[in-house]
Amino acid sequence: MRVRCADGVTGWGEATTIGGLSYGVESPEGIKLTIDRYLASLILDGAAMPAIHRRVKGNHHAKCAIETALLDATAKRAGLPLSELLGGRARDRLEIVWTLASGVTERGIDEAEEMPV
Repeated sequence: MRVRCADGVTGWGEATTIGGLSYGVESPEGIKLTIDRYLASLILDGAAMPAIHRRVKGNHHAKCAIETALLDATAKRAGLPLSELLGGRARDRLEIVWTLASGVTERGIDEAEEMPV
């Protein structure tokens, strides 16, 4: 998601979830609806994340997307990467072969068996 601040700074956040409700209580459609209908107005009214957490129960993915976008904007204002704003990066890279998240167990097993070790 993108948050454009009054001072012209743009922050980016993300709500990562798999389509539908296969793995959790929030779907991409529900996240967007929650942000558009309930959370965006709170940000426009100047509510900080603690106030948003108090006023909106659950909806963790939607709130995370907003919080990350606001943190990204704060880091940009400071001229820092977000990792530095949060204390510095712990590593330079993270090796990942593949994410098994299709929601279909058999397909995940097939994909895993095809991956090199």
